[in-house]
Amino acid sequence: MEKRWWRIKVLCGAGLIGCVGLAYILRPGSVALPALPGQMLAVAGGSCTLFHAWLLQTNTQGDSQGDRPGNLVTRGGLFPYLRHPMYAGDALLYAGLALLAPSISSLFLLLLSWFALYKQSQAEDKWLQSLFGERFTQWQQQTW
Repeated sequence: MEKRWWRIKVLCGAGLIGCVGLAYILRPGSVALPALPGQMLAVAGGSCTLFHAWLLQTNTQGDSQGDRPGNLVTRGGLFPYLRHPMYAGDALLYAGLALLAPSISSLFLLLLSWFALYKQSQAEDKWLQSLFGERFTQWQQQTW
């Protein structure tokens, strides 16, 4: 599966972390107005991503390289409702980071990361469709 958009998403996340670090270095002791909501979103999003990554890891057994999942995870966590709960967690995490360091740069990185998450989810849907066929189609019709 192509991971170009995933790489862009990761680079945007690193850029947002850099924006937060720079904001606190350049303005030590200052707290931006959206700091508490930003912290809450970042923690909630990061927790969501980590939890669902753990669910995937414990509920799939792929090939020896880990490139092909052995089964389609449709239960547990948010999987019955969202096809990509890890990407939803990333979207919340990145929104929180952008709120912690509000700037044009962080807004640009946030929007680019959201676009990359959307494109990667489309690529992943195609890949999962090719692997699981009708099972994926049924799950896709029941989830967002």
